[in-house]
Amino acid sequence: MKLCALFSLAALAAAQPAPPAAPLARLESNIQRVARSVNATWGIYIKCLVIVSDNTSTDLIYDKVGGTAPVNALMETWGLKSIHATGTADDWFKALRAAPNAETFHRQAKTPFGLSSPRDMGKLLEMMEKGEAVSQNASRQMLQIMRGQVYTSRLPRYVEGYRIPHKTGDFMPYIGNDVGVLEEFPVLAHWAILLRPPDSAAQESSRPAKKFMDSNLERPW
Repeated sequence: MKLCALFSLAALAAAQPAPPAAPLARLESNIQRVARSVNATWGIYIKCLVIVSDNTSTDLIYDKVGGTAPVNALMETWGLKSIHATGTADDWFKALRAAPNAETFHRQAKTPFGLSSPRDMGKLLEMMEKGEAVSQNASRQMLQIMRGQVYTSRLPRYVEGYRIPHKTGDFMPYIGNDVGVLEEFPVLAHWAILLRPPDSAAQESSRPAKKFMDSNLERPW
């Protein structure tokens, strides 16, 4: 959902000075420390959203594009009908705090952070690699930011031999996702891949991922 919010921002060409510091008090996060020491810009918010999955940055960008509705409308326009931003990060954390405990909150699954089928998320990644998401320049910049991802416990850990722009989605031990593109060098093929291990045991079972892909992915774009 955070990637979708970014493309909505790109679609509005919103390269403007950052908002005042007041909204930063909504959530405790990495970006708050950054904003106290530098003149924060949208570029910083975008990078923090992606490379450290910063939630305040996510909500500031949602505010910038007019909420989740424009995000969902853009995904609908692109034919990615299963991708749906269900609310802001602030909404999600408020629901989590109101639940009896974290385990009950996640097992009931009444408040998803976002929804997407693996196929549609793969299509979005493919659009980025083809330069078709908003524009060729926006797609290129998004992939470059994703290559700087700080968290490397999934795709880069289990898949070797590729450059991997990717975006994690973690709230361990309940949520552990990663989506990205395997960029082969020399550039012979690129593949979109999604990992959605439900638990630590499933995460360990991802070790043969590269062997499986090398022998089964026969139709890259």
